Amino acid sequence: MILDAIENSALIETLNPRFKKAFDYLKNNDLASAPQGVIEIDGKNIYISISEFDGKPDGEARLETHRQYIDIQIPLKGSETIGWKRLASVTEPSGEYNRHDDIRFYEDAPTAQITVTPGEFVIFFPDDAHAPGIASHRIKKAVIKIKI
Repeated sequence: MILDAIENSALIETLNPRFKKAFDYLKNNDLASAPQGVIEIDGKNIYISISEFDGKPDGEARLETHRQYIDIQIPLKGSETIGWKRLASVTEPSGEYNRHDDIRFYEDAPTAQITVTPGEFVIFFPDDAHAPGIASHRIKKAVIKIKI
């Protein structure tokens, strides 16, 4: 997991060959005004999912992981708290891995929480179980999906 300000993205853009293209798009487009839906940057290799939803109370957000994609999550309106737990420490899977949606859920409680505000980003790798959407208000966010 990586947490930082968007203005510092150059520090991590060399970690993955697709990160720079994703952050360039983020910096050069007003995603806060974008409608909900999917924006393709490089087909299924890099795309953005824009969503707006009511936050969940602490304890209701479920841990999830992805095998095919890295998530770069960016709150656009409203701060968001996200739970985290190292995948190697997760012990309570909830159902099987859904290959089509690239997701598996878990019943474990997170071992840490972070709060991300507009202008910041958090990156979750496949070994990061994360529980997004914790807030007492409405959230608009972008999730950039980076194919592994």
